[in-house]
Amino acid sequence: MITVYWWNFGKKTLDYKGSYEGFFKERGIKAIKISNNNYNFKINTANTSTILKSYGSERECYNEAIKLFLTLLGDKSVLIDENGIDFKVNW
Repeated sequence: MITVYWWNFGKKTLDYKGSYEGFFKERGIKAIKISNNNYNFKINTANTSTILKSYGSERECYNEAIKLFLTLLGDKSVLIDENGIDFKVNW
């Protein structure tokens, strides 16, 4: 279970709460497992299409893809992963 918040005009807003797969599906992020500990992600936003090649555990790779997506959007945001670790983006 992950949680994503973003700040809308200075107000903390819940953006998503659920699974990694659900987040990817809602945001149109394509995750491709190349091999154990090797993933490729295609991340699309309104202005760009980005390919992320990531190496590590599934959780680490998924977190990196979400952090890159949030970075590309440009808003102040926080990802709380399934282990309860907070990742602040665009602070």
